[in-house]
Amino acid sequence: MKNGLSESWKTHTLTDAMLPHYILFNHLVINFYGLFVSFGVASALFMIYKSAPSKNINPKNILNFSICVVLIGLMGSRIFFVIFNWHLFSGFPISRMLAFWRGGLMFQGGPIVAVLASPYLLKKYGLKFWPAADIIAPSLALGQGVGRIGCFFAGCCYGRETSPHTLISVVFPASSQAPSGVPLWPAQLMESVCLLALSFLLVRASKKNYFKNHGGLIAGLYLFCSGLLRFIMESFRNDNRGSHIFGYYPTTLISLSMLIFGLIVLVRLKKAINMELTAE
Repeated sequence: MKNGLSESWKTHTLTDAMLPHYILFNHLVINFYGLFVSFGVASALFMIYKSAPSKNINPKNILNFSICVVLIGLMGSRIFFVIFNWHLFSGFPISRMLAFWRGGLMFQGGPIVAVLASPYLLKKYGLKFWPAADIIAPSLALGQGVGRIGCFFAGCCYGRETSPHTLISVVFPASSQAPSGVPLWPAQLMESVCLLALSFLLVRASKKNYFKNHGGLIAGLYLFCSGLLRFIMESFRNDNRGSHIFGYYPTTLISLSMLIFGLIVLVRLKKAINMELTAE
């Protein structure tokens, strides 16, 4: 083995030094998982603030709205993770449930809880649903993509075992949450790259007049594409994602629901657009 790589250049064997879980800054311990989740949130909020004028939305209003949504979404993600992984928390102090910075967020729970709270928040900040959703959608994909890098450092959300001769694989160290000593699909990085690409494509699409003039299409595309991506990624992952429901993980069912809901939104909006064009 040379330079941390196995004999097969496609399999990257990581050591604790190469994949640290935290860094020490004087006496301050900075957890890499929490660091990248924070980077993801900050980058998403920054993009929302900068994109707001393109939809004639007050940047401060949608930023305040988004901060509330992020906080509610984080709570929802943690609540869903705890519910569907109760065996990891039963019998332990409640502080274990609150320590989300150590890993353990079910992303799909965030948007569900945030959407339930959105009517009140939209009214409070004077925002309309579809224009706000179109601004937030690319930023959400960006935040997810950056946050997934934190999952890679923590070793959570790990992939299935694979052959060292597959396109690319990774071997985690013993201190990681992922199984050590065996080649795995780098599911976290695979999803991260796809989400960052989705964010880029949604930003490009949002600048087209067709999408500018018809609210909801960007949000619908995000729901469909992110749901489809997560549904596909489920086949590459091998971590515990909760108790099975009708033979499937909750995350699989939620991602399928997002895909279907996004498709419904796109079809309904497309019909409404066609009716407008016909009326003209």
